[in-house]
Amino acid sequence: MHFKIVRAQEPFPKEVIKSIFLLGPIPRLATTMYLSWKAEVYRILEELGYDGIVYDPEHKSAPDQREVDYNGAAQIKWEVEALYRADLIVAWIPRQFPDMPALTSNIEMGEWFKSGKMLLGYPQGTERMGYITFRGTEWLAEAYRWEVPVYHSLVAMLQAALARLGAGALRHGSETAGPLEIWQDKTFQSWYCSQQLGGHRLEDFRVEYVYYRKSDDDGRPKRRVWAIRPKVRVAGEGRIKDNELVIGRPAVVSVLMYFPHGDYVTDWRIVLVKEFRSAVMNHRGTIYELPGGSIEPLDGTHDEKTILLSAMREVEEEVGLKLDASRMIASDARQTMATLVACDNHLFFYELDQWEIKKLRSLAAKESSGQIKDNAESTICQIVTVGEAISNDCAIPLDWVNMGMVMKLFAQSMVCCVRRH
Repeated sequence: MHFKIVRAQEPFPKEVIKSIFLLGPIPRLATTMYLSWKAEVYRILEELGYDGIVYDPEHKSAPDQREVDYNGAAQIKWEVEALYRADLIVAWIPRQFPDMPALTSNIEMGEWFKSGKMLLGYPQGTERMGYITFRGTEWLAEAYRWEVPVYHSLVAMLQAALARLGAGALRHGSETAGPLEIWQDKTFQSWYCSQQLGGHRLEDFRVEYVYYRKSDDDGRPKRRVWAIRPKVRVAGEGRIKDNELVIGRPAVVSVLMYFPHGDYVTDWRIVLVKEFRSAVMNHRGTIYELPGGSIEPLDGTHDEKTILLSAMREVEEEVGLKLDASRMIASDARQTMATLVACDNHLFFYELDQWEIKKLRSLAAKESSGQIKDNAESTICQIVTVGEAISNDCAIPLDWVNMGMVMKLFAQSMVCCVRRH
């Protein structure tokens, strides 16, 4: 056997490359053991050459499962921990009444439906699976739904699971507490590396939330945002920090377009976009920010070229202006809201010429809306002075992140003056 089985209440491995949890009903009586589906799973996994971990909540070699307290605290705690740790959850529900109703499986499936790591399967003709199938495949609007792949063949489901896992990734100790999809996320790795550079040690973590948009062609959900609750031993402080969330999202880029005008930087014109965002809390009910957005591709495989192209794409979409790449000046990248969000924001400067500022003024006067993507974004170009943007009266309600980037223009203005002289 190429893979390792970790059964109920056995210790979790200290090293993991890939893992699956077998979710489904467990026959409890000696007379119903013939209904068990685990032996077939193991046979198929062996044939497919699976070489990872299998978390199986069924106790080993109990001739009558009534001898096992499946409702006890030790059993339930182990199952919950294994579900958190598993890279994928393979749910096979050969429900049969009255001998194997799979009621506990319903609760576990409901808990992990939106995790993005569950595959669902059941034999054709299985009773009372219509609602569960509907929730997994049809629920919510197209752009925002999560999709739980549904299979009627155990072989097909396991083949899909192994394809999703791929080669996996080696994790040691506390790293094994997190699933593969989070471990391989570039933002998570950037956050984790930063913790290690600071001498801090990750003792444990829990994935509390994962937000998805549409699935990719291979059925893998597109991950957009995740939230984890880490347990970190803080270097040099003799304490463990475990009362905070860390929210991770793809890196973003912002472009500060400016037009030098007048004797002072506060007189210079800058370009903002106005749009509605659900979290807005200012007196206008609308945010004002620099043009920008997520850096493509969203998996974090960025280089200077992809960051630059993302910046130019976002400006063209949001304000309708195609920028000259040769005039884009890269500033630096800093974290946004470092007390909560693990996300880098890359900043570019772009000095507008007479033709460009004229075109933007025309767009601003017409309040032309930027391109709408998935009905999620509608932006209007705004031209204001630096002084208006940073004014204490909050006529232009910038948040502190955008305020900081606008203030960076003062340093950039000195560079511009040196170039001109």
